[in-house]
Amino acid sequence: EVNKNINKAKSNVENYKKLIKKGFSEKLFLEKYIKKKSTSLIKVTALKDSIKNKKSLFLSNVLISRYKNTYSKKEDNILRIILENYQSLYDNYNNNYLEIENDIKKYQNMLGNLNKSLMNIELSLKSKSIDLEGLIAETIITGIEKQKNILQKNKIQEKANKIKLL
Repeated sequence: EVNKNINKAKSNVENYKKLIKKGFSEKLFLEKYIKKKSTSLIKVTALKDSIKNKKSLFLSNVLISRYKNTYSKKEDNILRIILENYQSLYDNYNNNYLEIENDIKKYQNMLGNLNKSLMNIELSLKSKSIDLEGLIAETIITGIEKQKNILQKNKIQEKANKIKLL
């Protein structure tokens, strides 16, 4: 029965080892994914800021042109279209930025949950290893007691043989 319990505990430990290996594999994947998304976020932020600066510069030039009265109605329509395009580009980059930011938050939450799971598995594994050590100790003690009993039986048998000879 003790051997059966030891085998069961060993099986549980092996299952936990597999779970831990899978967990660390997933953790590595999530960390790489978060790093990749963070890099993308930096790039999108730079593009978004660039568009914002170009739009501001463009608006400044338009205001200067209007101040100097060097524009026509046709140019005014073209400027409006260009401004709308800048705004559209900025909005697209901003939406992309928000999506990436949400992805990063989602995967960071998943990573946090995975870390908690790994810690719980580790604690459980430590508990199981303590149980396994106890079972192994019981087996050793039982083996020692059996050997003592065998030795005592042998001594008793020897004494009985001596008594018979007498």
